[in-house]
Amino acid sequence: MGLFKGIKNLLFEEVDDKGRPIKREEPKSAPKAAPVEPAPVKETAAPKPVSTGSEFKTNDSNLDDSQIDEVVLDNIIAMLDEKNIPGPDYLELKKAANDDVLVKTIPDEKTRFSVSFASLKAAAPTLSKKQILQSILTYIQYIEDERANGVSQFNKLWQEQVVAREDAIAKAKNEIVELEDKLAKLKQFSQEQEGQLTAVKSDCEKKKKEFNATVDFMIGKLRMDGAKIEDALTE
Repeated sequence: MGLFKGIKNLLFEEVDDKGRPIKREEPKSAPKAAPVEPAPVKETAAPKPVSTGSEFKTNDSNLDDSQIDEVVLDNIIAMLDEKNIPGPDYLELKKAANDDVLVKTIPDEKTRFSVSFASLKAAAPTLSKKQILQSILTYIQYIEDERANGVSQFNKLWQEQVVAREDAIAKAKNEIVELEDKLAKLKQFSQEQEGQLTAVKSDCEKKKKEFNATVDFMIGKLRMDGAKIEDALTE
C-alpha cells in the first residue's frame, strides 16, 4: 500500500465503511505521554521554491466533501503515490501526527504536529518547516496538473456529448421549420385546388356533355340526310 493510500483516512480524519469521509471525534480527556518515535527515514533536500505559509490560509468551514467522487479521489491518491517525494515531508508528518496512540494522548492537533515534527527532525536533522510546507505545495501542483488534464478531457467530452448534440438538435429544428413551411405551403396549395376543383369539375362535365350532344346532333343530321337521299334517289 502506498503512503498516500495509507494516509487517505488521515486526510479526511476518518472514512466510513463505504469510503466516505466522516469527522473524527476528539477524545474528551487523556493523560499526557511521550510521543511515538517514527521509523528513521532518509534525508532529502528541500525543493528550490520556498513557501512563506500564506498559501495555506483557508477556512475549513468552506470545505465541502459532500460531492467527493471516490473514484476520482482514489485515482488522485494513486497518482500522488507514484510521485511521492522521497524522505520526510508533509505525508510523514501527517501520518505521525495522526498516530492512534498519539491522538489519544495528545488531543490537540496543533500540538501533535509540533511533537511529530520534532520527532521527524530528530531522525532527519536537515528537515525544516519550509520543506514541509513546500512539499504540500508540490503535491497541490501535482493535483492541479491532474485537474488541468481532467478539465481538458471534460472539455473534449463536452464537445462530443453536449455541443455535438446541441448542433444536431439545432439542425433538426431548422429542418423541422423548413418542413413545416413546406407543409404549410402544400396545405395552402391543396386548399386552393380543392376550392377550384368543384368549378373545374362542373365545367369539364358541361363541356363533355356539350361535346357528346354536338357529336350526336351531327350524326343525327347525317343519318336524316342519308334517309332522305336514299328515298329521293333512284337508279
